[in-house]
Amino acid sequence: MSAASWALTWVTAVADTNARLDAYDRALAEGRFDHVEALELPVVRGPLPPALADEARSLHLRLADLVERVHVVMDSTQQELDAVPSPAARPERGSRPPAYLDARA
Repeated sequence: MSAASWALTWVTAVADTNARLDAYDRALAEGRFDHVEALELPVVRGPLPPALADEARSLHLRLADLVERVHVVMDSTQQELDAVPSPAARPERGSRPPAYLDARA
């Protein structure tokens, strides 16, 4: 693979990853959490071109931020689930006063 070819491959990989992160950012902002899935990073043979170093650092920070936001959503969801009473905590049948319905009315 020529130097120009692997550099282009890196540019494509970084651009594709940025595009996926943009889509995940929009999904999180809109509350569409089911649209955020595991992100498989592209595998590129050869060193990162120096011209992409700053963009790669920025991408790394964006990934870390995304992971943190997903964890916050997951923790919040777990707290909501924990607040739902378990079936064992619900009143047993017959423990409430009977309610009558007049079907003739």
